[in-house]
Amino acid sequence: HVLPCSTLFPRIRVGLGLAALGEQLCSGWLSEIALATAMDKLAPALLNLLKSLRGDWAAKRTMDSPAHLLVPRFRECLADAGIASRADQNRFQELLSRLLRDEVQSHLPFVLNITFR
Repeated sequence: HVLPCSTLFPRIRVGLGLAALGEQLCSGWLSEIALATAMDKLAPALLNLLKSLRGDWAAKRTMDSPAHLLVPRFRECLADAGIASRADQNRFQELLSRLLRDEVQSHLPFVLNITFR
């Protein structure tokens, strides 16, 4: 979902909720295989959203700034899905980071920062 723009650090901000992603694209089960499969559906939609927001942004502002993709409640969502160990959560974060870099970030003509909270 699109997040409000900060006046202190103006940039496009989009939140990616793991719980909603799991329910909508992974049939309720958030696993590494399900996430990798869901990325085929998620990446094009995310690319279109970010490019559209960036076009609107460029029409209203003269300064160039990166876009920001936030994954809120990351560890809590994984714990709720049964991925409780810190090592497993770190591996899952690295997988999701790699998928987002490869399938989304690498196809954008602007910088996209990805943050897990």
